[in-house]
Amino acid sequence: MACMDSAYLQRGRREWRRSGGKILLMGEKTDIKAVIVAPAASGVVLLTGAAEMVADAIFELGMEFGHYMREVDQAGAGITCIAIDADEGPVDATRQRIELALVDLIEQTPELLGWNVRVTVVELPLDDAEPPEGDDLAAEAEPLLPSGDDLVASLMADIHYERSVYDDAKLFRAIPVEDLSTEDLTSLDASQRDAALQRASALAGCLVQASVIAVDHLISDIAELREQGKRGTTASIDETWVLSDLPSQFSDKYTALFAQ
Repeated sequence: MACMDSAYLQRGRREWRRSGGKILLMGEKTDIKAVIVAPAASGVVLLTGAAEMVADAIFELGMEFGHYMREVDQAGAGITCIAIDADEGPVDATRQRIELALVDLIEQTPELLGWNVRVTVVELPLDDAEPPEGDDLAAEAEPLLPSGDDLVASLMADIHYERSVYDDAKLFRAIPVEDLSTEDLTSLDASQRDAALQRASALAGCLVQASVIAVDHLISDIAELREQGKRGTTASIDETWVLSDLPSQFSDKYTALFAQ
């Protein structure tokens, strides 16, 4: 991926168009949010793994963009591509390329059966009827843009996270990583088997990372329940991270000691 040019505002060609009664600023570089949406509420492990697969599918398109932000929540798992270069072609055509790639991803991945694709162009509506010009445009936009250091830090964090998922897969010891694949590895050719193993490794890494998050959240739950005890209030798990997801009929048993 090419790093964002620090002066692209000054040299970028700007086009104005109206949509839905609002004036939208479209530049030579555009942001596109690409996610896949689960058919039902899903856990952080599944969503994180889905976001990894979306990122891989988009990277394989070979598009040029500044950097990306990971999207992991119930509204969708994937990435937002920041500052896609105008050389990639018209925005709608680029959006459709990404959409088709994610449709193919879902069709080829049994774990994503029933998921839906959502690819949208991120646009910034403006209040003024007339567009700012020249230096005024650059001056108004400058505080809205991340600095070069911020972009590098964000990119390096994403690269580190990307590597950490597969690095953490090596720490997974519960079962062989191959057993996490839903596919019959013996029936696949070499390239298909490598892809299936990569997905299984990503899932293993996500499980390891999710276990760390779960322990951290349980510690927070313990602190919350102890604080409730100090205040003399009836223990409630409504505001806890992990305990609130357990079967509610046993909620009176979910004490700080139980969490420990």
